[in-house]
Amino acid sequence: AAEAGLTLHQGTYVMLAGTMVLARVLAPADFGLIAISASLCLLMLVIAEGLIDFPLLRADDLTENRLQSLLWTGLGLMAVLAMVAALAAPLLERAFAFDGLTGVVQASGVIFVTQAIMVAARAMLRRQHRFRDTGILVVLSALVYVSTAIALALAGWGVWSLVLGQIASSAALALMLARAAGLSLRWPQRFDLHGVLRTGGLGLVARLLAWVWASVDTVAVGLASSASATGLYSRAYNLSTQVKEPFASL
Repeated sequence: AAEAGLTLHQGTYVMLAGTMVLARVLAPADFGLIAISASLCLLMLVIAEGLIDFPLLRADDLTENRLQSLLWTGLGLMAVLAMVAALAAPLLERAFAFDGLTGVVQASGVIFVTQAIMVAARAMLRRQHRFRDTGILVVLSALVYVSTAIALALAGWGVWSLVLGQIASSAALALMLARAAGLSLRWPQRFDLHGVLRTGGLGLVARLLAWVWASVDTVAVGLASSASATGLYSRAYNLSTQVKEPFASL
């Protein structure tokens, strides 16, 4: 655990350095748009964790068929939620009064799908007690985000540098975790969703509560203030949160 914490600490330095550079290049309003879409991505992540991660970690008799069933159920659910978010995006833009939020939310739907793969693969690595491997891959994905976002920001892409950086990072992490865990995308022979309703349901409720207390303030600031004010608030909050990330791994 200590080794994993030290590895994640390195990832924290990467994100802190990247945020400081991006803060000098991009406008606060850009971070405000990302703050809302990131909260939505985090909501999808906790849903995937509740319905996939919890049943996988607690299954004493996990079979390949059950793993594939949970994975494809998660992929299907995330695809549906991505379509719902895309349709609801114009309504969110009107509610927050953030110009450009529609496109950012719709593009973020790609992240929803990759998160299902990421959660399943990470759960398998945790079952194998390969925490250090997971930490290293998280650091690598942080490097993908920072390098992509900074390069595009310097090229004048504005908020889309952050969006594409997040998509690239999420896709890279999902791919690396899946390869490390030997996760297959084979279709299950039959769907076995044992444990989803009870174990997954309890896990989902727990993770949703965690999402509420982590995101409700950002959402409230967004509804009450401008995109610039939300960006300033979110950026300060994220900097303080990143410093605490390695200790959470312990």
